[in-house]
Amino acid sequence: MNNKGWVGILLLIIFLCIVLIGLAGFVFIKLGNPFKNLGNKVSDISQKEIISQAQKSVTTLPSQNTFPELKAATKALEIIKTTPTPTLANPKIITYSQPKETCTKYEIKSGDLKSNKCYGESDYQAISRLYSDYSYELDSEDYHKNRLDIVCDGSEFFKDSCEDAKKDYEDHKDELAELKSEIRKIISRGK
Repeated sequence: MNNKGWVGILLLIIFLCIVLIGLAGFVFIKLGNPFKNLGNKVSDISQKEIISQAQKSVTTLPSQNTFPELKAATKALEIIKTTPTPTLANPKIITYSQPKETCTKYEIKSGDLKSNKCYGESDYQAISRLYSDYSYELDSEDYHKNRLDIVCDGSEFFKDSCEDAKKDYEDHKDELAELKSEIRKIISRGK
């Protein structure tokens, strides 16, 4: 049987299930909840009384003849039950394996951080960002030194600016040291 045949059977099954659910809801609405009295007095009623009430509820259901859709659905279900299901002669066994962790090289060519290692995705992202920040801070080294030379010439006029420049230069050096330390940690994890 081709794929269209299977799709047709599947759609028929879904349609029949929807019809059966609709009919069950209709019966439930017409008769009311036949089980509502069972739950209220379970502790007071003996097992024999529960069974007899359940049998009365079942016998009060309308026959299949009053619902032609139910009769047709029942026949269709019997046909589906008796239809043999095909089996594959040589089923293929497919095995899946975990994907291997990717490794991306990142080369650093400068000074004491020189490296050409391979990193996982998170370390690669981190070292890229940190080295970019480190390079920026390294490039601004001349700016901080020149600022110190200009404002710290010993004149009274630039005294406050000189103090700010010294503080900025110390912060700059601390930032460089911190970035360098973080980059070395990641380089040590590289392959």
